[in-house]
Amino acid sequence: MKNYKDTYELYQSVLDEVHAPDDLKQRIKEMDTKHNRFNVIKLIPAVAACVAAVMVFVVILGSFSEKGNAFVLKASAAEIGGESFAEIAKVAPVAGEIGGGDGGRTENDIFPFSVRCDGRNIKSVKYSIENAVFLFPYDSYAYDYRDEYPNQASASDKITDKIESDNKIESTVENDKQYSSYTVSFDDQIYTEFNNNLSEMDKFPIQLMTTISSDDVTLSEEAKTAFEHLDSDGSITDEAFLNELMNDVRVVYNEMLSRVKITAEVTYEDGSNDSTSLQLSCLSADMQNGIVIGAKTV
Repeated sequence: MKNYKDTYELYQSVLDEVHAPDDLKQRIKEMDTKHNRFNVIKLIPAVAACVAAVMVFVVILGSFSEKGNAFVLKASAAEIGGESFAEIAKVAPVAGEIGGGDGGRTENDIFPFSVRCDGRNIKSVKYSIENAVFLFPYDSYAYDYRDEYPNQASASDKITDKIESDNKIESTVENDKQYSSYTVSFDDQIYTEFNNNLSEMDKFPIQLMTTISSDDVTLSEEAKTAFEHLDSDGSITDEAFLNELMNDVRVVYNEMLSRVKITAEVTYEDGSNDSTSLQLSCLSADMQNGIVIGAKTV
């Protein structure tokens, strides 16, 4: 459909394509459209040809006149919500840091948090996280890359009100600057599409780190088995072994991500608030596409 500058122009064009008496169309055009949402339009046989046009007009006018507060979370162009997970990030198939002791295995993993907010009358968005931490690499461990990636560094500088986490993850990457929440103004959000580019995702200015241990007594049986398989012997040139290994990675990631809770709290221009929470999941893991992470609202 052609992009019209306003609903009046669109309305005029719809009526121009309707086959009805000129005097009837003129009377409809002269109606006060400001109150059409609440008016009942009575039809007679002589105007039956205009029914479809009038109905289309009323629906379109209603959608354009909505001005109430509203928000939705998105990853790239995809809306996050409903029953299915929307892809929010990819990481390289071999990533993270692994440590062990007394026969156990601990895995810390970092991936971009590329979620943004869209909607009406939004002033700012605050993201809070549990069982994980936010990292801002251009303020900490990737600070030396600020000159090389000025756009990412500039985007990082627009993130405010960072609250340090009380439950930091022991890591060789970042032990100090780990955060439980941050706030970003609606106009300063980071808009990007990754197009399957793992390298670009690594440079994203907001990262999330979470951890999991094979010694955790609350692990599911599937995750325990996956941890055991990850330590099994095999050749990475063996395609069957490699596929099995990547499935184990998917299971461990999924177990780890399922424990993470992220809450997005929106502040509107009128001072009111609204919020929703995100559930994470590992959608897939293979050597071609990396580790694909999804989110949905709960």
